[in-house]
Amino acid sequence: DNIRSSYSKGNWIVHKRYGVGQIRGFEKKHLDGEIQEFVKVKRDKDNFWIPSDRLKTSNIRQIASKHQMNQAILLIKRPSKGMSKNYRDRNYFMIEILNTVSLYDKARLLRDLYTRKRSKRLNEREQNIFNKIFNQIQKEYEIIFGVKRKKSKKIISKALQSSFRDKRKISNGKEK
Repeated sequence: DNIRSSYSKGNWIVHKRYGVGQIRGFEKKHLDGEIQEFVKVKRDKDNFWIPSDRLKTSNIRQIASKHQMNQAILLIKRPSKGMSKNYRDRNYFMIEILNTVSLYDKARLLRDLYTRKRSKRLNEREQNIFNKIFNQIQKEYEIIFGVKRKKSKKIISKALQSSFRDKRKISNGKEK
């Protein structure tokens, strides 16, 4: 089966809504009068099931490589170009990013929200999105590099602080 060759037990995946999880196996379940195959995915404290015929959708991707994660960290370190001052435009943009599994798009949004947080207060929704993306990238970093949560949190936090310092340098007319 083509799906099983791309996704197998033990593989780590990222789901756009549920975040990072590990495939625990394929299970058949009786649903709506039919037997359907599902992929059981384990997160930190719970499980979720994905219909196996949906593994090829844009809702799921395999965990990033070390190179891809390093690129995401570099994106986080770059100065933010800012976010719209208009709440509706910002909200639409955030929803658009949340509906992807793109590590790079989420890294940019994390950086932009951090910059906004440092200069203005985030509203509750923005803070929740910031936390969700931070935790997702942090968990993925932990798994890819085999480090503890504390270390991955420190690395991402330092990258965010770097992006804000670089933005201040640019706005003060100093070199990048």
